[in-house]
Amino acid sequence: MKYIAHKEQEREQTIKEHLCGTAQLADEFAEKFGKGEWGYCCGKMHDIGKYSQEFQEKIKKNTNKMIHTIAICGGSAADDLEILADQVDCYITGDTKYRHAKYAIDHDCLLIDPGHHLEVIIEEKLPELLETLPLEIAVHHSKDYFEYQ
Repeated sequence: MKYIAHKEQEREQTIKEHLCGTAQLADEFAEKFGKGEWGYCCGKMHDIGKYSQEFQEKIKKNTNKMIHTIAICGGSAADDLEILADQVDCYITGDTKYRHAKYAIDHDCLLIDPGHHLEVIIEEKLPELLETLPLEIAVHHSKDYFEYQ
């Protein structure tokens, strides 16, 4: 069986190629502080889980789905995924649990959990960064954490 790590259109990279290449790079980076062997080992093992049957099935039916709509909600709004999953391609929020990940997978929605205090990091800066792109942006601010607008 051919074990695939990455797939982009017709191009495929085997797990062995990926792990060896990453190990070499990690060795070079870590050697700068005298830990090249550690870096090599970490690089060699970092994606070992891709040998699982589940991952191989997933990557072989990869559709390279484009992300068109993203919802971002700071704090611990993972439960809102059930409301938004069928409306967005990607949901970014904090404090997600296994059940949220499973729900996202079942509804073909990318779920990203950067941590609970997401709103502190991006509330004001993200719209600024995105306004230079050809995107339609809607920003909604809640005055009360218990009442969405």
